[in-house]
Amino acid sequence: MDLTVNLTRNEVAHASSPEVTAALFILFGIAVATGPGGPVASGGTVRLVQPWVPDPARLTPVMFTYTV
Repeated sequence: MDLTVNLTRNEVAHASSPEVTAALFILFGIAVATGPGGPVASGGTVRLVQPWVPDPARLTPVMFTYTV
């Protein structure tokens, strides 16, 4: 199953560094219910990519900042 996640440029830069061994941990499909003390999270599915080195061909720019 292919998943799409948002990454900051610093996360990509850090994981791309040759001095670093990185992992990409994704938890999705979490159920949230209202409990007596507030929200309660349970369940979910883990996707772990380890080691993880960002592949530039799989990175898509989705946001830009513009200063006037």
